[in-house]
Amino acid sequence: MTGEIYGIAVGVLTADGGVNVFGYGRTGLPGDVQLPDGDTIFQIGSVSKLFLTALLSVLVDEGVLRYEDTVRSILGDEVQLDEEAGKVTIYELATNTGGFPRQPFTQSQMWDFFGFLFTGRNLYGYFDKPYLYDYLREKHSKPKQPREYVYSNIGLGLLGHLIEVKTGRPFPDLLEEKICRPLKLHNTTFILQEEQKGRLAIGHAGDQPYFMRRGRPMAPWEMGEIMRPSGGIYSTVNDLLTFAKSNFGMLNNPLDPLLARTQVIQLNRPEQDVAFGWLINYLGEDRLK
Repeated sequence: MTGEIYGIAVGVLTADGGVNVFGYGRTGLPGDVQLPDGDTIFQIGSVSKLFLTALLSVLVDEGVLRYEDTVRSILGDEVQLDEEAGKVTIYELATNTGGFPRQPFTQSQMWDFFGFLFTGRNLYGYFDKPYLYDYLREKHSKPKQPREYVYSNIGLGLLGHLIEVKTGRPFPDLLEEKICRPLKLHNTTFILQEEQKGRLAIGHAGDQPYFMRRGRPMAPWEMGEIMRPSGGIYSTVNDLLTFAKSNFGMLNNPLDPLLARTQVIQLNRPEQDVAFGWLINYLGEDRLK
């Protein structure tokens, strides 16, 4: 290892359903002597969004949600919203075409960003339900029109919140019932048990945070109730390989066709195509997801 990356676990899924896991470096755990492996737990960041859109696909199939549902129709008239923000649909949130930026450009976000550059502190620590509703009330969106793709953490965080409001259930409970339990993903969770904490790889600073020394340990981010669906899941390479198998129809699980729907291209772009949570790149005539 060159020191550029502290440790990594790589899973390979072959066309015949075979899997291989390779570990490099270290986990960062006290006294660690073993390479990261398929059961090492990582905070998976934005890969969480694939679980969010997978859950959405299941709920749409069950008739609980429709892609045509809007922010207004789910939150109701008692929540004050910018008129155009209220018209944004579930479909637009799931495809990052809802007109939301990557994250809010507000004073709170600016100070949190400066804090992150020096300390690695969570960029979204301030982002709770009251903040979200204030943001939706004051957003002042442009009139509804065909919107371009803009990768949006806040948009997908909002999608997770709308799922909770519509179902009346916490997002982690829904994910466990609808996705993790059927696929037997025993290490995919928002809250780690004590045994799992002993397998959690420790994060380390890289190019960011800019003013922190490279390789310095960093604590996991607690994403909070709004932003956790877009970036707060913990998982392992073994669990992610099982999830990938279901997405590619290799498990013969009832979820396979529902997860496959999340990969249907919804928007063609010059550099990559857009599906539900998935970005599809091309190498020659072959698709890379």
